[in-house]
Amino acid sequence: MKKYILVLFILLLALPVYAEDLYVGQSAAGGDDGSSCANQKAASWFNTSGSWGAGVGKISPGDTAHLCGTISTSLKVYGNGESGNEITIKFEDDAKLSQAACATYLLDLYGRSYIIVDGGTNGIIENTDNGDALGSQVSSSYGIRGASATHDIEIKNLTIQNLYVHTYGSEVGGGGLDIKGLAFFTPGGSNISVHDCVINNTTEAFFHQNVAGVTNSTISFYDNTVTRSNLGL
Repeated sequence: MKKYILVLFILLLALPVYAEDLYVGQSAAGGDDGSSCANQKAASWFNTSGSWGAGVGKISPGDTAHLCGTISTSLKVYGNGESGNEITIKFEDDAKLSQAACATYLLDLYGRSYIIVDGGTNGIIENTDNGDALGSQVSSSYGIRGASATHDIEIKNLTIQNLYVHTYGSEVGGGGLDIKGLAFFTPGGSNISVHDCVINNTTEAFFHQNVAGVTNSTISFYDNTVTRSNLGL
């Protein structure tokens, strides 16, 4: 009998762990179980550290967090994927992270690793009212932010737009660094790839800063369309 129990225990250990698809929108909807956009979890759930990690119903390595509709809350990633078992943040059709004038970041990957951000068909990260001639003139508005410990990040298929809309002839830089709108910002980090994105109306499209004592390697920025930006890369 003990032999059969041991064999059963070993078989249970060998069972595969299946990736989950969890859906997130601005507010909870339907059954609030994350099984679809109609039953989406709220952005506040995504922004809770307890929603990340091992276990069913949490965002774990290999899982996909699907973004639904217009989300007006900044999102912060609290977990890491694994090599070959990345966490994917996927924009569903017509999904967007959109604020009038974000004063910090719209998507924060601070210190995270093995994350894929996929804009899907038409995913957007944007401000709608930030610029020289618009309702707000907010500085340091980031589309996506990384950090020195950030590594193995892929950003693709996104439109990042209107983080700061400059008026033609207005001062840009002021003799120093103008950081009114950065599509992607990471001080340090490695194995970071941004590709097949459309970026417009930002001050910098991609800003990577080498940091002493931090590994800075394999930074890729390719097949992107950048317009109306003071600095592309």
